[in-house]
Amino acid sequence: MATADLPPPGWLAPLGEAPPLDAAVAALSEALGGDAPPHLCAQCFDPPFAAKTLAALRALERGAVPETAAWAQVFFEHPDCVGGEGVVRLVLVPGLRLWADPADAPRWLRDAEVLGTALRAGLWYWPAAQRAALRDVALRLARDFFEAGRRAWHPAEAPVDHVADDLLHLLGVAQVDPAAVVAWLAGLHTVEADAGMTLAAHGLAVEPPFYVAAETGPAGASKPYAEACAAMARVMEARAGEAALAALTPDWFDAAFFRRERDAPDLAAELSDLARDWSVWSTRLARWADRPAGLARPDLPVID
Repeated sequence: MATADLPPPGWLAPLGEAPPLDAAVAALSEALGGDAPPHLCAQCFDPPFAAKTLAALRALERGAVPETAAWAQVFFEHPDCVGGEGVVRLVLVPGLRLWADPADAPRWLRDAEVLGTALRAGLWYWPAAQRAALRDVALRLARDFFEAGRRAWHPAEAPVDHVADDLLHLLGVAQVDPAAVVAWLAGLHTVEADAGMTLAAHGLAVEPPFYVAAETGPAGASKPYAEACAAMARVMEARAGEAALAALTPDWFDAAFFRRERDAPDLAAELSDLARDWSVWSTRLARWADRPAGLARPDLPVID
C-alpha cells in the first residue's frame, strides 16, 4: 500500500475546518502565553539594545504593541540567548504577521526566521493545545486563500506563488497531513490551488530544525529531539511526494493548463513546463516518497 494511502500517524492532523481567523488568533495567543525574560544574553545584546528589547518584550507581555524592530531580534538568536521557549511563544503571533507581510519592516527584519525559530525552540514538542491552536490559524489562512483567494495577512501585490509557498510551509510546520493537503489542492481548481500544486510538484519539504534548544549540549551528545524532528519531516516528505505523484496525472496537467491559459498565462506556462519535464520531477518525487510509511511520534517530554 502506498505511503499516502496509509492512515497518517497520529501526530499529523487531518485537513479539518477552523474557526474564524480573529478567534483562531486569539485562541493561539491565549494558548501560547509566554513571558518576558529577566535578562538577555550579554554576548548577543549590548546593554542599550538589551534594555530596549526587554522593554518591548515586557510591553508585549502586557498586551501592548511595541515597535517591531524592538523585539524581532528574537528571531535571529538561539532561543536560550533570548530567555528560552517562553519568549519565542510570546513573540510568535506578532512574528507570524511580520512573516506574512514584511514589506513595511526594516530591511534586516525581512529575513526573520519566524517559523524556523519556533522549530528550534521545540515547537513539535510544545503542549498539544498550543500546537492545535497554531494549526487552526494555519488552516484558516490556507482555506481562505486557496479556496476563496482571500489574503488575511499577505499584501494584495504579493505573487500568488509566494503566498501559496508561505501557507503550505505553515501547514507543514503546523503538522497538517501533507497528503491530505495535496489531494485537497488538486481538486480545488482555483488559481491559488493550481499555483500550490506547482509547488507540490517540486516537493513540499518541511526543513527540520538543525538543533532544538532544549537539548543544546556538547558536540557528539545525544540529541533525541532533533533526531525525532528529522524523522517526522521525512515522513511528511514521503506523504507529500506520493500524494503529488498520484494527483499530478497527464489529465490533471492538461485540465489545469486550459483553466489557466487565459486568466493566469504565466501559471499556465509553468504548468506546461512541468508537464513537459514531468519525468524529471516525478523521479525526484519518487525518491522523496521512498521514506518510512509510518512513524509513531517519539515519546519525549513536552517542552513547557
